[in-house]
Amino acid sequence: MSGKKARIAVALDVNQLSQALRLVEALHKEVDYFKVGLELLHAEGTPRVLAALQSAGAMLFVDWKLHDIPETVKKAVQAIAPFEVPYFNLHASTGRTSIHAAVEAAGKSRVLGVTVLTSLDDAECTEIFGAAADIKVPQFARTFVSLGGHAIICSAKEAQLLRNMPELDSAELWTPGIRPLWAAARDQKRVLSPADAVRAGADVLIIGRPITQPPGEIGSPVEAAKRIRAEIEEALAA
Repeated sequence: MSGKKARIAVALDVNQLSQALRLVEALHKEVDYFKVGLELLHAEGTPRVLAALQSAGAMLFVDWKLHDIPETVKKAVQAIAPFEVPYFNLHASTGRTSIHAAVEAAGKSRVLGVTVLTSLDDAECTEIFGAAADIKVPQFARTFVSLGGHAIICSAKEAQLLRNMPELDSAELWTPGIRPLWAAARDQKRVLSPADAVRAGADVLIIGRPITQPPGEIGSPVEAAKRIRAEIEEALAA
């Protein structure tokens, strides 16, 4: 796998802007992106959060997970267009017209499509979508990219499946549910280690608690991030 680079997006899953800013200050040299999600955006206000984190130098991925009618999706995307965030996402299951509306309104931002949440196992995925993840993830990904979406969010367990689809060659694969062997899975169901994720073809690893709340024996968030980075680089060099 020589020549490939895998990046880290750390999840700022906190409810106070001051906490998020401390994590950005500590980790900006160790990770590539910072994922800001609904918990912080709702607690502190989207414009305030985006402005403060960008002023601190964070490369942002706005984890919106939009899922609504096309007009609402379009207006929501237009509302943050002035911030020119590098990435934001919506559910790839939200429908063709809403996906198209988001892509059209995105401006300089790149749009990511959430396929099947990594907290769902196959039984739950079938209950919701009518089929298991290995069927629904490729279906959602194919539709999303055909409508101009730039990247796919999927479990690392489906990354290899998508890597074998020629129509997705241009799409980056972003994989949550990443758990080093020393971290607990907690509420995640479809998980892989950082090394296994990059071997499967992941471009960006979305990692939250293993970095922001590492076990005591691992040390600080910075030490956890360095340890994960080393694991990724070792896997890519193999």
